[in-house]
Amino acid sequence: RPCFNRDRVSGKFIKHMNYTKENNSQIEIVENKKEFIPSQHFTKDEAFITLILHIKNGLESSTGLYVVSSNKKVIKIEDFVVQNNFKLLRNPDFDNRWSNTSITNFIDGKAKSDLVGTFNKIENLLKNYLDLGNDSLYKVLALWIIGTYSYRQFKAFPYVNINGLMNSGKSKVLELCSLLSFNGELLMNSTPAYIIRSIHDNGASIFLDEAERLKDTQNNDNQTLILMLNSGYKLGPGIGKMNMNNKDKNWSQSKYDPYSPKMIAGINNVAETLVSRSINITLIATENVEIKNKEIDPELPIFQEIRDGLYLSVMDNFMIIKEAYNGITENSISARNWEVWKPILSIALTIDDLRNEGNSPLLYSEILEYAKSQIKIVKEISEETQTAIQLLRALHKMIS
Repeated sequence: RPCFNRDRVSGKFIKHMNYTKENNSQIEIVENKKEFIPSQHFTKDEAFITLILHIKNGLESSTGLYVVSSNKKVIKIEDFVVQNNFKLLRNPDFDNRWSNTSITNFIDGKAKSDLVGTFNKIENLLKNYLDLGNDSLYKVLALWIIGTYSYRQFKAFPYVNINGLMNSGKSKVLELCSLLSFNGELLMNSTPAYIIRSIHDNGASIFLDEAERLKDTQNNDNQTLILMLNSGYKLGPGIGKMNMNNKDKNWSQSKYDPYSPKMIAGINNVAETLVSRSINITLIATENVEIKNKEIDPELPIFQEIRDGLYLSVMDNFMIIKEAYNGITENSISARNWEVWKPILSIALTIDDLRNEGNSPLLYSEILEYAKSQIKIVKEISEETQTAIQLLRALHKMIS
């Protein structure tokens, strides 16, 4: 016989069947459907990227969301989730950054990935436009950009926190990296709602300029952004929100996923909680006039060439990157610092293996030494700050 229970989400009363002993044999308990993440989704042996494609089949054509798999299959997203028993809770809406020619060649088996070559191209492009003052830093950023194309394989993915005085090149770094990174969006003064939805629906790599406004913690928007940033470097935590339906005035729950790669730039440093989640870079204005005056042209073929190479690389190499990530250990870095650097070091180790340098991991060793030096600097600054705070508190007690 039917009974009525209040639905957990909508708050409405819904009729349910009250099973008795007589009809209990008809019950079949099935597993809950897992959520499909359209932007990037990885299983043990397959990778999936969702794209907006215009497909022609004879005289018929259609435009919509299609899932491209590492097994070189293309299928409409609606059919894909049904066939694989997934549930779809996100509404992706983004510009395609993988060229039609490269997609077609990949599906036809004509495209060959080259992760090492793509890494070299990114490093050279960064050197062409930026003066970072440290050769290892170009490699770190190149590895970070590569990581944005498979970040959902990792339990955490580091932010990049850039600070420096005016005209030190912060905005240029953001613009250049946003053009290369997975679904990159360069934003300024955007609302938290827009940023969170871009991350949740599109898996966007977010590039935030002029982060000084985050210091104003009295502003509600800034509070929301800071909460999102504090949790958004790690896979798992969500942002809960209550929404009221304007028609029936009923409330419903929504949960948004804040996890994605992020790069933040400002004159002053961000909060210490974000520093601990970041690869931290301090820029100084370059004296190289040629680099300083070189403008970025997003239409140059090299940008599409690199993005195509990145998509092909993740499709062909996602499993060996994950194997490196699962197998890597390093006693010299621990706790959150290890969370931050583990994805970057895993990709460096993968590139060493592809270069046949597994027995002498030159890139891995270079990045490890750079990571340890940066961790030491941040630790020393943090300890000095804590000492200053303790002295100020002691002084305040003495005079009060």
